[in-house]
Amino acid sequence: MTLMNEELANCSRGRVLWLLFWNFFKIALFVVGGGFAIILAAEESFVKRLRWLKEGELLDMLTVIQSVPGLTAGNAAIYVGYRAAGHAGALIALFGVALPSFTVITLLSMGLDFLPLDNLYLQSAFIGVRTAMAGLMIATVARLWRKIMSGFFPWFVMLACFLLMTFTKVNPGWLIAGSMAAGIASAFMPRAEESRGVATLLLLFVLFVYFGLLCFGGGAVLVNFYIHELVELRHWLTLDELADMVAISQVTPGPIGVNIATFIGYRQGGIPGAAIATIGLLFPSYWLMMGGLKSLDKWEHSRIVGGIMAGIRPATIGLMIAVTLVYLEMSLFTAAVPWRGIVDWTAGNSADFGGFGLRLLMLPVLAVSTWALYKSKCSIMAAIFTSAAAGALCAPWL
Repeated sequence: MTLMNEELANCSRGRVLWLLFWNFFKIALFVVGGGFAIILAAEESFVKRLRWLKEGELLDMLTVIQSVPGLTAGNAAIYVGYRAAGHAGALIALFGVALPSFTVITLLSMGLDFLPLDNLYLQSAFIGVRTAMAGLMIATVARLWRKIMSGFFPWFVMLACFLLMTFTKVNPGWLIAGSMAAGIASAFMPRAEESRGVATLLLLFVLFVYFGLLCFGGGAVLVNFYIHELVELRHWLTLDELADMVAISQVTPGPIGVNIATFIGYRQGGIPGAAIATIGLLFPSYWLMMGGLKSLDKWEHSRIVGGIMAGIRPATIGLMIAVTLVYLEMSLFTAAVPWRGIVDWTAGNSADFGGFGLRLLMLPVLAVSTWALYKSKCSIMAAIFTSAAAGALCAPWL
């Protein structure tokens, strides 16, 4: 009998389910910064303390967890829950990791109108948070770069996704689908590498199932989809509102993707809408992770799956760079990058830059937050709060 089986054998099924729920609830409640931070906390709980998993098992499964659409934190909860108590354990763990986000963001959404969001210092603090978010995205891209970006194919996919996302109105879903298709093709090359009733709730569910299906690698990647579908197409919220919500999600408990889903769901359909959006986002993760776990040995080494991941990884890099540019346009820059004006200027013609400029005081904030998140073991929350404080202090000059 393995160590994991010995430890579980000493617990009743009810206690196993309770410990799954309670540990994931505590982890999501007190750990901020998204799925990767939650995975590290889960390793601490289920490997070192409860000894339900082997040393490094959860981190070793990270590739598989990220190979399935959905939030990294949700997929990790499903994996641990299924290993410990089958289907019931997977559902209980998923519920535990989502509940803090749902509760905190619903309460926050109910009182959001009372927050002085037009206050100069609060707005400047949000600029600081967005600057830290840009730093976080840059640091994450830098960490992933060496691991993913080797060879012509990843560069091609990454650049294509970045350029199409930045300069066209293409749906990010088509970019993900195209990247998967290109990855599969490369794997098989010879020796190659608007009501508030039922209709609104149904629309929320369908939309967030769609987001959940296309979410590879964590909630930050979803920002592109939210911008395209919710800001540009449906006008459910403005780009500034979305950026503020992303900033708030970084410093509130739970996975970022669940936080934002709960907020948007509440905005459109109240508490039922928040619940429907959250369930919709997590729905694909559960079923696809369960299917994947049952045939792990078969598809972990599949050429098709390898091809899908070969396409998704550089596509994710490209989308993350596009999101970084959005954060920079709302923090370091005073307006969207005037690409047409830049082209005219480089050609020697008169150019209109449309109020574009730099917030010079935010340059050191970006540099320090990027360095701290990439080079040191600075927590995401510490970087965000420090950048928010710096933004608030610089408010009179921004």
